[in-house]
Amino acid sequence: MSAAARALRYLEVGLAAARLQIAGMRGSPFPILLGVVQPAAYLVITMYGRALTPEAATTDMLGIAMMSLWGSTIWSAGGILRRERAQGTMPQLVRSWCDARVVLFGKCLGAVAVSGTAISVTTTVMMLALGAPVHINRPLLFAALMVLAALSTVGLAMLLGSLFILTRAAVRISEALMYPVVLAGGLLIPLTLMPSWLRWPSWFISLHWAQVLTSECALGNSVRPGQVAALVALGVLYATAGVVVFGRAVDLGRRRGTLEFF
Repeated sequence: MSAAARALRYLEVGLAAARLQIAGMRGSPFPILLGVVQPAAYLVITMYGRALTPEAATTDMLGIAMMSLWGSTIWSAGGILRRERAQGTMPQLVRSWCDARVVLFGKCLGAVAVSGTAISVTTTVMMLALGAPVHINRPLLFAALMVLAALSTVGLAMLLGSLFILTRAAVRISEALMYPVVLAGGLLIPLTLMPSWLRWPSWFISLHWAQVLTSECALGNSVRPGQVAALVALGVLYATAGVVVFGRAVDLGRRRGTLEFF
């Protein structure tokens, strides 16, 4: 099989895995809880009854959207491989003709697509219902940046999912990571309100750059190429690390004589 044919075949497998993940999430409560209930509640708490400027309303909206996307990633997409293991399908996934990491990418893509769509629709409806003065300038560029943010989150989901299959404490780790990342990334509280020595972790959080870029674009300010590069680079870094960690997890399972990993 030529390289082009193999790449096309992998693309088909990845898209099929994404469709399978989307279909499997229809009966799950996570898309509703994390993509609808959570962002709606945060938006009401943040904006209801307040006299907001367009700048504040837009920034707060996008911060809550990115925070909700992080929550969906760590609780939903990050648990894809744990669910494969719990359902007993991990060995078949690893032994198939196609690289299991292609399937992992496709499933993470499907999970992020569902979560991102739910969050986007909920946020839009809530902004209209609350009458918040949100302005979205340059909508095409804004949409492109949102797609970049989603793709970067797919890489993050791959990394989290690969790490979580190596430990029995994945749920506890998810709980521990949830709000520190929100705070460190400046998604809920502006970084300007934090001590300067606590701001540097945001450089390594892709959703921080996603919020900065989408906010600047929505408000009509210039978008810096360096910030776009940081968002893309972090997404690639997350995905690469996820691929490496997953490969080592599979090797560990094979050395132990089991693909259940523990």
